[in-house]
Amino acid sequence: MSVFADSAFPKNGTAQEKAEYQKFTDNIIDETTKSYNKDGPRVPNWSLDMQITIDRIKCISKLSMPHGHQFTEDNFDALEAEKILLRFRQSESDISNKGGEYRKRFWSINDPSILVSPDSVFKPLVDEDLKSISDSNPRQLFSEVVASQAIIDSWEKKGTDVDSVLGIKPLREDEVIMVFYHGGGFYLECPGTNRTAALEISIETGNRVFCKMISSIFFI
Repeated sequence: MSVFADSAFPKNGTAQEKAEYQKFTDNIIDETTKSYNKDGPRVPNWSLDMQITIDRIKCISKLSMPHGHQFTEDNFDALEAEKILLRFRQSESDISNKGGEYRKRFWSINDPSILVSPDSVFKPLVDEDLKSISDSNPRQLFSEVVASQAIIDSWEKKGTDVDSVLGIKPLREDEVIMVFYHGGGFYLECPGTNRTAALEISIETGNRVFCKMISSIFFI
């Protein structure tokens, strides 16, 4: 969640703007720390760092999100919500300082030989794919490939470069990979926030992790 907490930082701002942002952040930390020490955590299992992060997110979201539009159950519009949340949804989550790396990968389903339906119920979907291939517009898949630094270093010593280690092709015939299906980070701000969890899986298991986002109502 720290990515979200820093999303309003004026990276391209003046020195004064950056100093004002830092002062604003310091005030939040100071007030939250006083409250935590005096009254304890608002939620029993929250640490001080957790409470500071939540308070920063609440304040930063007020600065970052457009004002003047309030959603209710009656007027909710997914496309309008998408516009409002776009800044957060496009924020990046850097894992380079956490012991690993990732790459975004796209590939097309353009080989008819793999489109064999195991059951007649899937035939309409197969037919759609075959038509897309014949129209030179094959369906495209997407994944983020995450690997621990230990995995990357091990393969680089064998002569495999980092981009190949973080590619979609098997590194060896009997390689085991982990597929991490997630919901797109809608409760964590952006899809990239799942990279840290994927990296932890990679470090723990010694395997590469392919992150796959399941469908959602937002198309960002």
